[in-house]
Amino acid sequence: MTASRRGESPAIWRPFGPDWGWAFAEEMNGLSSRKFAAIVEGRRLKAPLPRVTYGGFTAGPLSDPLAEPGGLLVVSSRLQEVLDREAKAHIQYIPVKLKGRSGRYSIANVLDSVDCLDRGASRLIEDPDAGGITRVKKLVLTELPGASPELFHVEGFEQLLIIRPRLRAALERDFPSAGNFIPIARFKLGYLP
Repeated sequence: MTASRRGESPAIWRPFGPDWGWAFAEEMNGLSSRKFAAIVEGRRLKAPLPRVTYGGFTAGPLSDPLAEPGGLLVVSSRLQEVLDREAKAHIQYIPVKLKGRSGRYSIANVLDSVDCLDRGASRLIEDPDAGGITRVKKLVLTELPGASPELFHVEGFEQLLIIRPRLRAALERDFPSAGNFIPIARFKLGYLP
């Protein structure tokens, strides 16, 4: 899946890391490895929801989504409103507390997955003992069904969160720290660019 102009194709959405100039939460507490894995894989958490706290912030303003060590999508109440209105996705919000910072944030547990990984055209290394795909040299997605949500996981490679162009445009317009949108064709995992 390719496009000729920036923003026409889906992209991988990643929060900013610690080296982008935004405050980075170096500590996360209250989320077990089992529940963390469930969120990464887009599985709904059962009640009671965990009491997650972020702290140890580096200098700088808070980004939206919040830059944090696990790569989870942690959004402000303002960004949550935009996702609820624009994403056409099923999202479970898990409230979090920020130590030493103000603001209402929640982990956005995206529950939708789309079967769009083109395994034949992609160059992947899979290790079932390590939990699935461990290296990506080339990532190719099939054509997305028109009814796909604006935000979803790739079925079979749930660590990837895909954002479609309409939602991406809304976020880039309203949120200067909306994160890193990686073109599918440029995504690598376990290889130097």
